[in-house]
Amino acid sequence: ELAVQMFVSNTNHLYLRPGIEVIKAAGGLHKFMNWDKAILTDSGGFQVYSMSEIRKITEEGVKFRSHIDGSSHMFTPEFATELQVNLGSDVAMCFDECAPYPCTYDYAKQSMEMTLRWAKRCKDTFTAMNPAERGNKIFGIKFKISPLVFQKRINFSEYRYYIFPLAYLIDRAVVQKVKEAPSFERRVDII
Repeated sequence: ELAVQMFVSNTNHLYLRPGIEVIKAAGGLHKFMNWDKAILTDSGGFQVYSMSEIRKITEEGVKFRSHIDGSSHMFTPEFATELQVNLGSDVAMCFDECAPYPCTYDYAKQSMEMTLRWAKRCKDTFTAMNPAERGNKIFGIKFKISPLVFQKRINFSEYRYYIFPLAYLIDRAVVQKVKEAPSFERRVDII
């Protein structure tokens, strides 16, 4: 038996099919999946990144066409957060722009700065919806883009223990250092 404690679900895919209303009608994602442990939902940022041929990124958010039927959709930080709260996710991820690798320094810097602005919008939306009363958490995406210095414009310490680097955004050496870090504060310093 696998000792799985948390299941990861993708907001973008659930939004497109079967649809948020179907899941809400079933009583939320836990009941829809018949899963009584924690669920983390990805914001959909990586999925819209992977649709480079059928998406447009602006400060407002990302407009994309469905890979299923070609219909047009818009994900903003607010909408992605609302979707995750409405799914009943235990841990919601902030909507982010995933910079391609490799990319120019200027592109990486602009992407990081927009992701920071989007993270604030996600946090504000999350706070306004008050899902913490139900035990929901929001996950602040924070990562090191060498040689960029991550500027703390958002107090990520408020995210408590929900800050970890995403393996596909940073190198394995950084992931290993984070795993070996003795404390939350040290993990934050590393990433």
